[in-house]
Amino acid sequence: VVSKDEVSIVVHGNADTVLVRNKFVNATEYYRIRQSRIEAAGCGAIRVFACNTGTVDATWAQELANASGRTVYAPSDYVRLYDNGFHRIHNNGQWRRFDPVKSEGALNE
Repeated sequence: VVSKDEVSIVVHGNADTVLVRNKFVNATEYYRIRQSRIEAAGCGAIRVFACNTGTVDATWAQELANASGRTVYAPSDYVRLYDNGFHRIHNNGQWRRFDPVKSEGALNE
């Protein structure tokens, strides 16, 4: 799903992995598999509709931000996406923002 400002990813997930092709993968692997689609969208941020990928102890959303170099928004709890496009994050959850962090070994551009 693409808007002018962000691309949305809709998958089943948890704090550390998401389900792709009947296999749970970390964010680096997910980005490797879907990089061409994400890049083709030409959008800035990524919004992840995958349960618990933005919890306090989650690693997936931050890992995706680092791998993609984009800001990632992920739900802090279970998320439900309705047929009409509306969504709900359970237990008074919220969208959490994850900005990319350069690794110490990265080259400066």
